[in-house]
Amino acid sequence: MPFWTYILRCADASYYVGHTDDLEQRIAQHERGLFPGYTHTRRPVKLVFSGEFGSRIEALEFERQIKGWSRAKKEALISGNIPRLRSLGHVSPRKRMSLLERAHTEAPSSGSGRTGALTAGKLPQQLLAELLATVSHRDPRVLVGPG
Repeated sequence: MPFWTYILRCADASYYVGHTDDLEQRIAQHERGLFPGYTHTRRPVKLVFSGEFGSRIEALEFERQIKGWSRAKKEALISGNIPRLRSLGHVSPRKRMSLLERAHTEAPSSGSGRTGALTAGKLPQQLLAELLATVSHRDPRVLVGPG
């Protein structure tokens, strides 16, 4: 039995990513507004990408992976531009370093009169999200990552 990961383009030009075991039925459900949530208020929707997988776990993994991607990377996948897709997946060491430097300068004061020193284990949430987005390695044994 095949499973699908799909991307819908909504009326507001945003993208919705999901997975299913019956692609035609699921798209029809989105189009009819049967799911209260994201696509319900953004109709009509249009299927712009679908990928077939051998198991629900594989389809779910790919859905979660795509949800973490930038709009540009999703559009590269939709258009089938594999070289662009790959280039958008790589974060240069320079960019990673600039994020780390920003973490150092944006750290709150420790109360000692010094600023720019990170407290162990504490990063601003936005910065942590940006740093984690630079990690491209995914362990296939991890079914559901931290959230």
